[in-house]
Amino acid sequence: MEKTRCITSPRTASSPLILCMPHCDVLGHAGRTLRLATGLRSALPDYRIEFAGSGLCAPIIERAGFRVHPVVEFLQQDWKQVEDAARTHRAMVRSAGQVRRFVEEELDLFETLRPSVVIGDHRYTLFTSTQVARVPFVSITNAFYTRYSSLRVGAPKALFPVYHHHPALALFHPLVATLVGPLVPHFIRYLGRLHCTPYDVVRREYGLEPHRDLFDFYSGDHVILPDWPEICPTRSLPASYHYVGMFGWTPPPELPPQIDAAGEMIYVTLGSTGRPEEFAKLLSGLGSFRDRQVVVTTGPCFGRDALGALPANVAVHRFLPGNEVLERAVLAVHHGGMGILGQCLTAGVPMVCIPGNVEQEVMARQFVHRHGLGVVVERYRLTPRKVEKAVRTVLEDPRYARNVRAFARRLRPLDPLGTAVEKVRELATDRAFTEAVRRGAWRRV
Repeated sequence: MEKTRCITSPRTASSPLILCMPHCDVLGHAGRTLRLATGLRSALPDYRIEFAGSGLCAPIIERAGFRVHPVVEFLQQDWKQVEDAARTHRAMVRSAGQVRRFVEEELDLFETLRPSVVIGDHRYTLFTSTQVARVPFVSITNAFYTRYSSLRVGAPKALFPVYHHHPALALFHPLVATLVGPLVPHFIRYLGRLHCTPYDVVRREYGLEPHRDLFDFYSGDHVILPDWPEICPTRSLPASYHYVGMFGWTPPPELPPQIDAAGEMIYVTLGSTGRPEEFAKLLSGLGSFRDRQVVVTTGPCFGRDALGALPANVAVHRFLPGNEVLERAVLAVHHGGMGILGQCLTAGVPMVCIPGNVEQEVMARQFVHRHGLGVVVERYRLTPRKVEKAVRTVLEDPRYARNVRAFARRLRPLDPLGTAVEKVRELATDRAFTEAVRRGAWRRV
């Protein structure tokens, strides 16, 4: 017997609610949703803007003045799980029982709060729960995670976790890529179906069609793409997908005095997924650049104590306003996330890119390396010597900085946050759209 949990109308006793439900264990996802919510709070004073989640980033959201409703999170607030899942996409792989629990908790929350719109960012069960409840759903994702991306994936090394345990095997990757490269699209489709299986069990229980492919995890009634098409191109993009330009959360723009007064610096960040031992290798490799200050941000997972003794020219913080730091930087050493890529372009700062997953590797190879914006270092072969060589290469060759500035001038002028806020405002106040969703007449593409 099919389950039904349709919510026919939002609660009318109080002001309408926009409910934000990002993947709260990863700062990149929670942070850009928080930035959007902050803009919505100013643009829609008649709406309540609230969150649901319980991950590592929930305290950051609460400190920003938003109410956070507790709901089960994918990774249980374990930073090692966060890091491993980011590299292997294991966060998607659940049993049907786990998926059922996620969907039921989300549906209970929708029934209690009656949101007018739900905004999600890589919380994979929202594609199902919002469809069951017939609640308008706006998804935030990168163009790479859509079926319309025209980036060529090839055979990235991140698809072969064995290299992390046996780096020497990567020497044979050119041969492996030649032999298996044509099979990679078929493998990805197979892997996608494997990931979808427990989710489809639950979808059938509610009388829904199965996921078409892995990209449905990131889809919605409308999809906001915090990208530039010049960086992440697409083909045949539907009208319900919207490029807005890159935006993300940053802390308040007050820098510590010792950083604000520093001269040209090197900025180091690995987002939410760097390991302490990787930072140790990075800082060891940067040890020979004692004439420059090295500024490190570790994110929500761990702090300075996890890195041990540090050279005098190294300053470590959990969070810093990246744009302000990059204004003072001559180089950024980072993981290749879309947020930091956009910040580097805006600031005109060349890069040393150390990717940690498939998306980051593809962007590092096809964007950073291809356009001469920096040097790529493979994370599983990371050594202090490789770090020093890469940093010295970028610092001593002015072409990298020139290429970054030249590419930045090619980007179409966008107002990322303003455009995203306006799009959500349009959808939240569009009665024809919301009624089509509630009647089940809206088609997700």
